[in-house]
Amino acid sequence: MAGRGSPTYAAVDRRDCVSCGTCAAVCPLGAVEVVRGCYAQVDPARCVGCGRCIRACPTGCIARVEREAAV
Repeated sequence: MAGRGSPTYAAVDRRDCVSCGTCAAVCPLGAVEVVRGCYAQVDPARCVGCGRCIRACPTGCIARVEREAAV
């Protein structure tokens, strides 16, 4: 089940990400990774929307977004 039923997931604004890795370090499910040292990326299928990465991000570039309804 995608996101284990959570109606939201975290999404990173790549333009403001400084690729510090803080978000990846606090994610309890390993849903966040830093891609090629350039920016963080969230796997929506693994993200449960707990918000830990959002609170930990020093630049505030992570936001909670609504999942699209399954068709």
